[in-house]
Amino acid sequence: IGGNVATNAGGPRCLKYGVTGDYVLGLEVVVPGGHVLRLGGRTIKNVSGYDLMGLFIGSEGTLGVVTEITVRLVPKPAAQMTALAAFPRLADACQAVGNILQAGVVPLVTELMDHATIRAVEDFKHLGLPTDVEALLLVAVDGDADTVAREIAEVAAILQQSGAREVRQAHSAQESEALWEGRRNLSPAIQRLARNKLGEDITVPRSRIPEMVARLGDISRANDLPIIVYGHIGDGNLHPTILCDR
Repeated sequence: IGGNVATNAGGPRCLKYGVTGDYVLGLEVVVPGGHVLRLGGRTIKNVSGYDLMGLFIGSEGTLGVVTEITVRLVPKPAAQMTALAAFPRLADACQAVGNILQAGVVPLVTELMDHATIRAVEDFKHLGLPTDVEALLLVAVDGDADTVAREIAEVAAILQQSGAREVRQAHSAQESEALWEGRRNLSPAIQRLARNKLGEDITVPRSRIPEMVARLGDISRANDLPIIVYGHIGDGNLHPTILCDR
């Protein structure tokens, strides 16, 4: 957890729930020279004086070592459901996320897989994923059971209207788990493609994701190095992965 604080780490759920810093109430930090600082506290509202705690969150260990953390907890939602959509055009998959947000639904997760990633996963696990499309989009929602049932149906409809060729909507927790099987096996599937893989972590505005993927394709061709792309499209976070032999 100290490492998460030092990097202000995010992840696939940060579109809805934010990043690590949004849950830190207090820190104990050891600074050069051995001095111990206690920053923040146990109260929800703590806004007097300089925000020194905010200075240390995301400081990458350059200002001190985090030795104790007080965090805010939130209840785990009662239900979660998933939809998987196949898009002939990657640009339509990107636009679909914006359409979902404009409809007032804030997804738990929106995960994008490009064509090369889909093929790698399908060759590895044989899950029946379509390999003739430019993108797969996984969208999950969470909350109380009634809200989740309503929102996942709305999400499925929006995905269809946004240009998805096929939408698989889960109707149970077991079906949701099955839809996530491909994403969970992504890393070992990619590992099989080359001796080494170099993963990057970049963020662009959602509207610029198609352009970013196109530019990554240009870089790939110019350097004769395969680059596959997946990521948390909801906040524009992409993971271009360079396949190579060091």
